[in-house]
Amino acid sequence: MDARKVLDPPYAFNLSPSHFFLQKENSDTTVVINRETNGITVEEKHSQLPGKPKECYGFIGIAKFSFTNYVIVITQANYIGRIKDSYILQIVDAEFMPYSSSQENPPERKKDDYFINLLLELIRSKAFYFSYDYDLTHSMQRAANFSDKQSASYLWERADYKYFWNSFLSEDFMNAGASDVIIPIINGFVQAESIIIEGSPLEFILISRRDHRRAGTRFNTRGLDESGHAVNFVETEQIITCLRNGKVTVCSFVQIRGSIPLIWQQKPNLKWAPKPRVLGGVQQSSNAAFQHFTELHEVYSGISMINLIDKSGSQKMMGNAFGELVEIVKDDKLSLIWFDFHHECKKMKYENLSKLLAEVETDLSNYQWCQLSVDEGLPFTRAEVVLNQNGVFRTNCMDCLDRTNVVQSVFARNVLHRQLYSLKIHSKPTGEAFQPFPEPLEDCFRSFWTNNADELSLLYSGTPALKTDFTRTGKRTIKGAINDGVNSVTRYNINNFMDGRRQNSLDAFLGKVSVKRTKASLKGKFSSLYTALLTISALLFISHFTASHFSEGWGYYWGIFLVSSLALFKVAMIYGTALIDKPLLNS
Repeated sequence: MDARKVLDPPYAFNLSPSHFFLQKENSDTTVVINRETNGITVEEKHSQLPGKPKECYGFIGIAKFSFTNYVIVITQANYIGRIKDSYILQIVDAEFMPYSSSQENPPERKKDDYFINLLLELIRSKAFYFSYDYDLTHSMQRAANFSDKQSASYLWERADYKYFWNSFLSEDFMNAGASDVIIPIINGFVQAESIIIEGSPLEFILISRRDHRRAGTRFNTRGLDESGHAVNFVETEQIITCLRNGKVTVCSFVQIRGSIPLIWQQKPNLKWAPKPRVLGGVQQSSNAAFQHFTELHEVYSGISMINLIDKSGSQKMMGNAFGELVEIVKDDKLSLIWFDFHHECKKMKYENLSKLLAEVETDLSNYQWCQLSVDEGLPFTRAEVVLNQNGVFRTNCMDCLDRTNVVQSVFARNVLHRQLYSLKIHSKPTGEAFQPFPEPLEDCFRSFWTNNADELSLLYSGTPALKTDFTRTGKRTIKGAINDGVNSVTRYNINNFMDGRRQNSLDAFLGKVSVKRTKASLKGKFSSLYTALLTISALLFISHFTASHFSEGWGYYWGIFLVSSLALFKVAMIYGTALIDKPLLNS
C-alpha cells in the first residue's frame, strides 16, 4: 500500500453559538458539548446540525485552561502504514476550539495562549500516533493474551494507561460515556513498510511507545520516581507479518529502555556534563526499584538488564550503585550485564558488540519472541498464539538514547534473523553482530532503526541521536563525527536554555501542571538563552575594558581570553543554575 495514501477524515464537528457537535462516521450518536455550562451529553445522531460540518481526523481531548476550555481537534494526519487491515496515522496538526466566544483579552486569555502554543509545539512534533481499530498501546503479545480476558467495545477501555498519552485530556469524554470520540494516542515512533524478500511479501513495522508517567526532558528528569516509574522508559516492538496460504503469521520482538533504576539527579548548571547524584544513597532507591522490577516481571517475566555506561569517571559511580542495587533487591529473575560501550567499541570497533551478543546468547535463545497465526479474513483478536516471548532486555546508557539504540538494533537484527529462518524465508543465522539481510530488508532495517533513534532522541534531548551514521550505513564516518559534534553542542544549549519550556509542555499535556493555578511568571521561548547571551556579552565587554588598559597587540587578545575565561568559569560555578531555563515543576 502506498505510504503516501490519504485517508478520508472519519469525524466531523459543528459549531453553534451555544454548542459543539462531534460526530463519528457510521456512528448512531452525536456528542454535544454545552459551551456555556461545559456539560457533555451523548444523544441520538442529529440528522440536521447548524452550519456546515467540518471534517477532522478525531479529537485529542479537552484542555481546561484559565480563560475557558478547549476541544483539541486533529486537523491533519499522515498515513504511516498498516498492521494487517488496520491503518496507523501520525498527527501533524491540531486546532484548539474555545468554549467561550468572548473577544475580551484578559490576563487569563494570555496565559491560555501561552499554554496553547506550548501544546501545539508538542503536538506538531509528529511524535503522536493513533489507529481507529488497532490498539497501539499494547504489544502484539499482550493484545493476543488479553483479548479473551479484557473484551471491550472500545479501544480506550482496554488501553495500557502508561502509553495512553491523551488519557488525562480524554477524562471528560470518558465520564460522559462519549466513547465514540475517544482515540488512544501514543507518543514515540512508528514506521511501516511493505517489502518482498526472496519472493515472500512481508510487512516490516517498528513501534516505540513512551511511558508518560515520568515523562521529561534530559537533565530535568532522571532515574526513578518514588513509585518506580523510570524516565525515558520506552517499549520498542519490531514486527513482521507474512501472508501464506490464507494465513497471516506475525512475529513480534519487544525490547525496553529506561533510565538507570535509581533515584538520582543530574540537574543542568551550565557545565558540559553535570555530575550525577544518587539521592539518599542506594538503599533509599531499593523500594522504588522493587516496584519498578515487579511491574516489569508482571508484563515481561524475565528481565536481562544491559548497562552500557562507562567504567570510569562519574558514570562508574552510577554503575557501581546500579550493581549494588541489584544485590540489595536479590531477584532471581533479574540479571545485570555491564558492558562499557565506549571502551569496548573505541576506535570505531563496533564489531566488538559480538562480545555482548555472546554474553546474552542464552537469554536471546530462551526469551524467543511472540508468534501469532490468524486466518487472513479474521481480526488479530482471533489469532492463535504459537509462541510467547518470556523475557525482555532492558537496555540503558546515561540518556538511554545513542548507545542504547545501537545495541537494541543489534539485538533486533539477531532475533529477526532467527525469525526469518524459522519461517523458512532466509538462511540460518551466523550469530554475527551485523549479519546483513537480503535487500530491500537490509536498507529498511537500517532506516527504521536510525529514524527511531533520531525521534526518541529529539523527544528527550532536543536533537537527533548521535552515532546514527553507523546505524544507517554500517560504518562510522567523518561526516557522522562532525554531525555528532554539532548535535552535542546543540543539545548543550537546548538542555540548559530551552528544556524548562519543553518540560512545561509535557506537564501541561499530561495534567501535571494545572494551568488555572499557575501563578509563576511565564517566560518566552528564548528568554533564558537571551539572558545567557547578554551575560556573555557583558563579560566580554569587561574583558575588553580590562585588557585594553594593561596590554596591546597579542597581549590584548590573550588578556581578553584569560579574563573572559576566568569570568565565565566563575559565573558558571556561582550562578549556573540561575541562568538555566527551569520548568514550573521540579522533577
